[in-house]
Amino acid sequence: MNEYSETAIPYPHRAGVLFQFFKMVDFSDQPSYTTPTSLARRDWLQSFEAFLEPYVSSNPREVYFNYKDLDLGVGNDSYEEASVWGERYWKSDNFQMLIRIKARVDPDNFFRHPQSIPVFSTPLSDI
Repeated sequence: MNEYSETAIPYPHRAGVLFQFFKMVDFSDQPSYTTPTSLARRDWLQSFEAFLEPYVSSNPREVYFNYKDLDLGVGNDSYEEASVWGERYWKSDNFQMLIRIKARVDPDNFFRHPQSIPVFSTPLSDI
């Protein structure tokens, strides 16, 4: 992966990536995400993430996009709001490039989810 620069393609994670892991908590047996059992499971997952903190990338902690992590943040009403999670998935330069591409290719935001590339009415250079 190191033969390509971080900005050559949207996936920026290159040097030093040895492992990826997927973590998940199952809530399917619970009537809501706010039951005591659901909250206990979420707390356990967050404590597990805290345990792993010394062993993962930092500044910011990088994440692989298809491993959705809504604890990083959701929403894309402002660049500041979206960059909280967007820069962890794609790093800053790639995230800004993807915002510009999204504005041209999908200006009506047809393809969207809680952490999708945002579309802004203001040009990125003005943000």
